[in-house]
Amino acid sequence: MFDEGFYHAQFNNTTKIRHSSTPFHRNCLKPENMRLKPEIFHPKLLIASLERMTEKLSIRKQSGYVLVIMVCACGIVAVTGLHGGLSPQTALHWLCYEYSVGVLLVLWQVNRLVWRMESRLQRRFRTVLLKPLLFLTALGGLTAPLATVLFLGWFALAEWHIRWEMLQNVVLWNILVISVLTFFYETTVLAQEREANIVQMEKFHRASIQAELEALNLQLDPHFLFNSLNTLSHLIEADPASAQVFNDNLADVYRYMLTHKNKALVSLSDELSLLESYYTLLRLRFHNGVELRIEPPISSRINPEEYVIAPLALQLLLENAVKHNELSEERPLVVEVRIDTDAVTMSNLRRPKRVMQHKAGFGRGLRNLDERVKLTTLQRLAIVESNDQFFVKVPIVACAVIGH
Repeated sequence: MFDEGFYHAQFNNTTKIRHSSTPFHRNCLKPENMRLKPEIFHPKLLIASLERMTEKLSIRKQSGYVLVIMVCACGIVAVTGLHGGLSPQTALHWLCYEYSVGVLLVLWQVNRLVWRMESRLQRRFRTVLLKPLLFLTALGGLTAPLATVLFLGWFALAEWHIRWEMLQNVVLWNILVISVLTFFYETTVLAQEREANIVQMEKFHRASIQAELEALNLQLDPHFLFNSLNTLSHLIEADPASAQVFNDNLADVYRYMLTHKNKALVSLSDELSLLESYYTLLRLRFHNGVELRIEPPISSRINPEEYVIAPLALQLLLENAVKHNELSEERPLVVEVRIDTDAVTMSNLRRPKRVMQHKAGFGRGLRNLDERVKLTTLQRLAIVESNDQFFVKVPIVACAVIGH
């Protein structure tokens, strides 16, 4: 029977697999997202990037900002008297407005270039003070000196003596307008750009997860087919009836593998059906040398249709138990399965084969499974090993949690 007290005592006193902090989003687990393929060099990605660039440079948006800048620049001239009281019939009067518009456009473009460096600087420095510092640097270090130089150029162009009080007012008004425009640009355009970048990163992230899962699935133990065919060959000669049963169950197991090998998560009920089919193969191969117990009955604890698990997880654990432990009809290997609302625990008595203790690659299957579980459920395997017992706890996830 499943010794729950022993399990918890050993679990609390045994070193566990370390958890890694990987910021994966749960939307990555949805089937429609997991089917996405890497798009890093796909032509569609280039087209999408060009469309986003065109949208950013669209005539409507640029026209709106230019119109606002023109109105603000003309207002600055009117408020500060930069035109020097010249009559509207003089060319210099209108040239003053045009010059002011040009200066404000230059100041705006310079500030845009500074703010476009924010994301790059944020990745390097990661501080909440970056935005205030960037804001002060853009205004105090660039906007104010540049505005001063440019409007000194206006006094030189108009061949006027420099009016310092007027110059100060003009520079302050330009700084105020740029500050307001920068605020609205930060809260609208840059926010939209960040959202688009986040969506793009999510696509790359999902593609990366899919690629990792496919690579891990390719590492499934190839010895299973070799051993199964050897057993089938032996049964065909020794017991044709059992060979037929073995062949049918082997077909079910491989049908399941082909159907679910590219899936991130599968129904717990399907995984338990596979476990029963695989157990039938082991019974035909080892007769009474293997015994599988599922305690307590599933119906009294959870509904397996409402939970998902990493594919081939339970089959791998049962295969490992048989592969690494001595068994015989006189001393059968008993493997117990316990199903809870957060995990499936598989345990067995440890009777390790001596030849397996020093075999290269020992434990690779568990490491593979642990990586797949981490990618798909955001959790890790819990492995507890003592001198005489071995427990593996595989996380399961309710379908409602991931939106299946």
